[in-house]
Amino acid sequence: MQEELEGLVSQMVPRTEVLGTSKLKGGISSFVCRVTIKQEEQRKQIIIRVIDNLEWLEEEPDIITHEKAALKQAENITVATPSYIASDDTGRFYRYPTLLMTEVPGKVILVPENKNRWTDGLAKALHAIHHTSISNFNWAYYPYQSIMEMETPSWSNMPNIWENLFDYMRRRPSPPFKPTFIHRDFHPNNVLWENGQVSGVVDWVNACMGPAGIDIGHCRWNLAMLYGQEAAEDFLRSYKQYAGKNWRYDVYWDLRSLLDVLEDPLTVYAGWKELGVDWLTPKLMGERMDDYAKHLIKKIPDSSR
Repeated sequence: MQEELEGLVSQMVPRTEVLGTSKLKGGISSFVCRVTIKQEEQRKQIIIRVIDNLEWLEEEPDIITHEKAALKQAENITVATPSYIASDDTGRFYRYPTLLMTEVPGKVILVPENKNRWTDGLAKALHAIHHTSISNFNWAYYPYQSIMEMETPSWSNMPNIWENLFDYMRRRPSPPFKPTFIHRDFHPNNVLWENGQVSGVVDWVNACMGPAGIDIGHCRWNLAMLYGQEAAEDFLRSYKQYAGKNWRYDVYWDLRSLLDVLEDPLTVYAGWKELGVDWLTPKLMGERMDDYAKHLIKKIPDSSR
């Protein structure tokens, strides 16, 4: 594939010499590659994403058009993001839709030296994403899974917890929210670091207008799986500090985020494994899922249970 991609880049970006390619770690749902190019005697590195997941393409045939629009909107955010270079939205030049973008410096850190500083940096970056003037984007939030179709997971040692959670979410309507430009897949694998600071946020293919709580909840679930619910709470405390007293936490979005990733059987996200997380097993994830669900149910106001 990489030789074909070199020819594709030369087609998409005229007067460019491709010097080499290297596959990036962590790209699970698509093929992501770093491309070294030469333009006017200057060497630089860019990123190419190839959407080769046919099931994903069937569900979202405009996925490259979506990410291209998201990258252009994300230029208004104070956190560094990739910039759009070129795209083959329909796979006309190649057999799959393809996007070229600039490379953001930094690397993913999943095993931090200081977890408190790490979760605080994640929270600060996410608040910067939400704290923008972006108010018009063609893609809108929707839940990934229907609560009405969910069943108690077979791996759970606390089935009553999940039944209580399902009952609450089936009874409670989605709370009103002010639509915000959200990343929709914000978690540590999509955050880059350099010199102890967040240097950028990548993977904007799911960005949309929606509730900020969904981004917060998704990141909290990832942290709870990686390091337990204390890490998720540290992240929430930091986000509250950056958001200020006018922001209100609602456990609904944490629960909705949890249901969006609920699966049976459980699998360990391959992107974690590729980037150094070797301690997670389906059994440990099941225990942490139970603990996290129990923890969230305790946050539901007594009058709503």
